[in-house]
Amino acid sequence: MPGRTRDEGVLQAIRRAAMVPRPGQTLVRSILDTIPSESKFVLIGEASHGTDEFYRLRGDITRALITERGFNAIAVEADFPDAFRANLYVRGLNNDTSPEEALGDFIRFPTWMWRNTAVRDFLSWLRQHNDKIAGGGVDADKVGFYGVDVYSMHSSAARVVEYLNRVDPEAAKRVQQRYECFDRYGEDAHLYARATGLYGAPSCANDALSALSEVLRSAGARAQAGDGEMGWEQQFAAECNAACVSGAEAYYRNMFFGEELTWNLRDTHFADTVARIQNHLTSRMVRAGRIGGDSKSDTASASAAAKVVVWAHNSHLGDASATDMGKMRGEINLGQLMRQRYGAAGSSDGHSKVFNIGFSCNSGTVAAADEWDSPGQKKHVRPGMPGSYEALFHEVGLPAFALKLRAESGGGRGGGGGGSKRIKTSDGGERAEENKEGEDFAVPEKDQNQEEKEVQEQLCAALAGPLLERAIGVIYRPRTERQSHYFYAELPKQFDLMIHIDKTHAVKPLEPSHPSWEKEHLAKEDLPETYPFAV
Repeated sequence: MPGRTRDEGVLQAIRRAAMVPRPGQTLVRSILDTIPSESKFVLIGEASHGTDEFYRLRGDITRALITERGFNAIAVEADFPDAFRANLYVRGLNNDTSPEEALGDFIRFPTWMWRNTAVRDFLSWLRQHNDKIAGGGVDADKVGFYGVDVYSMHSSAARVVEYLNRVDPEAAKRVQQRYECFDRYGEDAHLYARATGLYGAPSCANDALSALSEVLRSAGARAQAGDGEMGWEQQFAAECNAACVSGAEAYYRNMFFGEELTWNLRDTHFADTVARIQNHLTSRMVRAGRIGGDSKSDTASASAAAKVVVWAHNSHLGDASATDMGKMRGEINLGQLMRQRYGAAGSSDGHSKVFNIGFSCNSGTVAAADEWDSPGQKKHVRPGMPGSYEALFHEVGLPAFALKLRAESGGGRGGGGGGSKRIKTSDGGERAEENKEGEDFAVPEKDQNQEEKEVQEQLCAALAGPLLERAIGVIYRPRTERQSHYFYAELPKQFDLMIHIDKTHAVKPLEPSHPSWEKEHLAKEDLPETYPFAV
């Protein structure tokens, strides 16, 4: 059949394994049942930075993880100082009166990525959830919202100095002197990148590291001298901001002809920041007596450590070693690093503590720009290319479904008991052995675990690939879509679970940045070649 990506057997394997919304429910319940209870990190991706369905379902899954599994924070692909304002709002620690106000520091491109109605609605729910927690004020059980990105070199430096001026003026002077190294390059970090990377100007690497060391020195004393738990939170923010300055310095210094891939530097910073967040939250729980631990070091055992949901793009969360990004370009990413750092503990399959979820769609609209720093538009998303997972999932014929891409360790769910025992008879058949009361044991049609295993094996074989996979970031270029947005991947090795929504819609920005936002469904590259003449 023309246009088919795979044969009918492949489609049947996908349909057989597909989890679809239960009557009157969303996919969330089925997805939650798939996430192992021992997971400490659940990574939830997105196939674009501008799709409403991805944002909202990700928020719904996160709500369930918070309310039913006790997750403690969300770490998001956003600059730390911008997200920290939202963190203070959802925990009732600043004077912002609405989620729109709390998102007010997201003023740089791409504003729609976080200043949209889906994020606003999630933060509104999270504030209400935290307000209901007993204890009031700063509470160890209140869920946080933190950024993990690396771009905020100058704003993070300013936050560090501002904090130290309040709590340790002498340290503030020393840090300020270190950060003055950046002043000669101005406020644009790209000028620092050009000067150090292209023209051999002296770097500020040692100054940034010295400033970080200064912030870490006497950290506990500063935090304890603060306003209760808020003192610890402010010290933690200063540490993260100082680490961001150091990470950003390395990122921009290597942007032009650097020895290290900036992608790898950025994603390593992501992973390091997620680790800081977990350690911070675990220490907070120990101090509050929520979990046992070392009172002197505020540490707890790995099994009692805090749990973190991570929101970022698929390209950061899907294991890069299963893509040509990793195999051909030498790139690593957050998902791969998290599996390497935390996955093997207590697990035979290597993924026990980390569970990662990807998204895909076939067509629809997306919020994206033509170029960096240009206005966001509502763009038409072309149908998935032949030979891609997107096109294959479209052929399945379901509007939305999820696929579990990993087997359960230890034989899956359930004990497989039930008392049934099979006995060979003289004629070569089988019968159920009778119990002591003279009643037959039930004879199952097929062991459930074995059937699930067969379904899993058939699905993974069908999706083994490599096939093309699409990634739309903040820029979408339909005319060069194959080169700009597709790469090869082996999906069962990349993610633990994949959610496909066949037709999706653009996020709704709080302030549309394009004058014809609601009307512009087709990007200019996607118009007929004869437009506007139609000849």
